[in-house]
Amino acid sequence: MAWLFLITTERDVAEQLDDHRHLIAAITSGDERLAEYAMLSHTEAGRIPTLTILGELRHGHPQGD
Repeated sequence: MAWLFLITTERDVAEQLDDHRHLIAAITSGDERLAEYAMLSHTEAGRIPTLTILGELRHGHPQGD
């Protein structure tokens, strides 16, 4: 899984930090349902940008081009 994080380093750090803070808050709230939904939301929010990057790499387009 480490490769996944390496290829997504170009994503907005501030946005990712905010998203992870919400995720941590949901987990530490003790509300299992809230934590589950927060994780699902987090995963879905990253899916399209990550798939876009993977597609670019697959077709030989470096990130940022």
